[in-house]
Amino acid sequence: MNDSCTSYYALDPVYLDIETLYQQKLVEEPFARMKEGLSKDQIRIMKGPWFFQAWHNFKPDYNFANFAYQNWLRDEAVYACFQKKFHGFSWQTWPQAYRDEPLTGNIDLHEFTDDILYETFLQYELFLQWNAIRQEAADAGIEIIGEMPETISGFSAERWAH
Repeated sequence: MNDSCTSYYALDPVYLDIETLYQQKLVEEPFARMKEGLSKDQIRIMKGPWFFQAWHNFKPDYNFANFAYQNWLRDEAVYACFQKKFHGFSWQTWPQAYRDEPLTGNIDLHEFTDDILYETFLQYELFLQWNAIRQEAADAGIEIIGEMPETISGFSAERWAH
């Protein structure tokens, strides 16, 4: 995987705070502090077991279901699943049917249902954590201004989907 952003809308799960998942009782033990200098890919590998444990302990509710029906999220979740299937390679290198799935709908996504829900869960937790940070900052009189990408990467979920 490369270190560039794969989506205009989605947040990178590498930023999910395991301590927050622990406080939500989604993981059984807190995450040990990592040493500095690790790459995002190394951090993803280290956090992976906590993400899966949190997903398995998560009980979807109305808020999750409502979040899951955002248009961009379906594309992002399917893209993430396909990218894993093809070992992180760019969508331009995928077999034709997978490259064209957003246009044709010719791939049976039932085999990816669990993975799509898992990716949706990660985005949902990131959304909750980001909103909590923004609220805490606002309560302290601090306004957080986010950065919007000026261009969308050719390797992004949005370019693949459109």
